[in-house]
Amino acid sequence: ILGLFDFAPRQMLLWGFQKKVLRQFNVGYDTKHDRITFPLRDYTGQLVGFSGRAARDGMVPRFKFYTKPEYEAWGLPATGFEDKSHIIWNYDQVRAASAFSDTPVIVVEGFKACLWLYQCGFTSVVALLGSSMSHTQQRLLERLGSKLYLMLDNDGGGQHKYEMARSLSQSCKVHIPEYPTRQPDTLTPEQITEAIDSAPSYLSWTARAPIGQPDLVKAYLRRQKNNS
Repeated sequence: ILGLFDFAPRQMLLWGFQKKVLRQFNVGYDTKHDRITFPLRDYTGQLVGFSGRAARDGMVPRFKFYTKPEYEAWGLPATGFEDKSHIIWNYDQVRAASAFSDTPVIVVEGFKACLWLYQCGFTSVVALLGSSMSHTQQRLLERLGSKLYLMLDNDGGGQHKYEMARSLSQSCKVHIPEYPTRQPDTLTPEQITEAIDSAPSYLSWTARAPIGQPDLVKAYLRRQKNNS
């Protein structure tokens, strides 16, 4: 199946990704549906499905999990996989490596951020494939037994970051890297290093408001205090 998509996506190359990195992660291109393909693997490394990213502007949806129509177009049986809440992208590789080291794990939201940090030399990185974290994903992260750096997008909401950090801090050492752009895939290796090295712990982070979001942080902490 991977061989059907064995093409280097032009758009990814234009964004600055190296062919060797795309090949290492089996990122390909679906010529029938004009989508950049990302293989989805469970925690053991077993291939369970594909996600396709729109390669052209105006394509809806921008991301989609391949289901029966996409597989039938290639004359293949459908996998039946449609629930991303049970997987963390690149988890199988990080899990194998973490068994022999105490390297911290960086948690990002999407494929692009994960690939970019990996290409910049931060190979212990995983992606949640979204801005939320399921109970299954939380358990998988906890099982790593590693220090976690939540390098999530600086989007307009930000609520998910606080809830995720709070949940994980109950069982893991959590740090929150702060950086000036909206997404980590726009950072230079030097900026990533600076963000990681200066990342406050969860307790330090909640004691002060991240740059540009004081009202949101205060409201969130006030709500947590009332709930307790």
